[in-house]
Amino acid sequence: MTQGTLGELLSQQPALEFDFGEYLLSTRYSAALTKRFAAFLDAMRAETGVNTRTRVAHAFESGGLDYVPHYRSQRERGYSFDNLPPIARSDIRERPEQFVSSVLSSKLWRGKSHGTTGRPADIFYSDEYYFDALYLPIRKAAAIYGLDEPFSHRVFAAGIGETGDFVLLDPTDSVGPYVEMAVDTANGKTVSRTVDFIRQYRPAFVSSRPNLLLLLVEQLMSADLGDYKPLAVMSGGETLLPHVKTKIERTFDCPVINRYGMAEFGFIASQCKDGYLHIDASAHHVEIVSDSGWPIGDDIVGQIVISGIGNSAMPLLRYNTGDIGALRREPCGCGSCSPRLVHFGGREIPNLSLPTGGSFSPLLLTASIFDRFPEMEDFELLQEADGALVLSVELGDKASDPIESLHSISKFVKDQLPEGGITVHCRSVRFSRHGKRQRYKKVS
Repeated sequence: MTQGTLGELLSQQPALEFDFGEYLLSTRYSAALTKRFAAFLDAMRAETGVNTRTRVAHAFESGGLDYVPHYRSQRERGYSFDNLPPIARSDIRERPEQFVSSVLSSKLWRGKSHGTTGRPADIFYSDEYYFDALYLPIRKAAAIYGLDEPFSHRVFAAGIGETGDFVLLDPTDSVGPYVEMAVDTANGKTVSRTVDFIRQYRPAFVSSRPNLLLLLVEQLMSADLGDYKPLAVMSGGETLLPHVKTKIERTFDCPVINRYGMAEFGFIASQCKDGYLHIDASAHHVEIVSDSGWPIGDDIVGQIVISGIGNSAMPLLRYNTGDIGALRREPCGCGSCSPRLVHFGGREIPNLSLPTGGSFSPLLLTASIFDRFPEMEDFELLQEADGALVLSVELGDKASDPIESLHSISKFVKDQLPEGGITVHCRSVRFSRHGKRQRYKKVS
């Protein structure tokens, strides 16, 4: 059925791309992916919590991670895992060679962090970890929520993004195709096209960020989906606010599952039916630390620090995510004993308003603006009540003419807007180096 559905998709949706070479490579790792998913299920269903810390600590203290220069150096300096100083995105951004494997001979996959502070950092993946992050997150989230395989839907999931239309075939042949469709937030036709696809193919799951799901909801208010409703809508990439969650649930008439992930780690946690974010203990050891970096007790809010060694290209130990939350380890009412994140504080990415009444997502600015202006260290974008944009920019030492740089950056942002008539005010600032900020803001 999967091969037939692929042919139908490519025939009826000519904009969809299918990377056959990447798919063939992924099939080499089908057994490894099956093993990883089985390990995840075992950890989730274990009658006692899985001790990922022991495995991670042993890998470091035994020299098993000496192929990464930073960890070899720290171990030789006498650090144990428990007193290993946390690392931050700025460390990876400024000294990437210290955190990448020195022995892997195969070509590494490269991604970008999507942080709310500083320039994006390059993240490198081994083949196996790349395909894990590509194919397993929705399956893991469904399992945590209690939605068990097999799923008989022709299309397993429809994803809504901004960067391209493509289809993926699961190399383990456990679920149907995953289809991602790009939405131009200023072009209603692309949203309508996505609605038509969902109506026709009736995927088991719909997945996107809350701000893009809201655009879809607005379109669906005037569309007829008949008796179709997905098993669940998957939300991730930013904070899912309660009123947004309620609006999506009412529109699709199904539960909305909140997920937590990062480019640095892939899938980290997802929501159960009781509303708790359960951590993937098969892959990650999560700690909560104080501002001084010391571990703190359960149910106490602090900084989320994650360790994961499943990515042999770039294992990360005691990585300070900049996110805020608390841990709860007692068994959950859903039946799982895996640790939970509570009091979680992520980030919100609002859609910005256009003069004609439409809206657009500002996220694409992040990658393009940093690539275009290497002298820029960071920025924030605020839309005021009258629709004007206030662009706050921190320039680095590479800015030979700061006034000209600010003028060029302001013009670039204005040119990227889908409509004219929006005023852009640009100013020079110096941001705090502590914690995360909300890069995109909107005054109601």
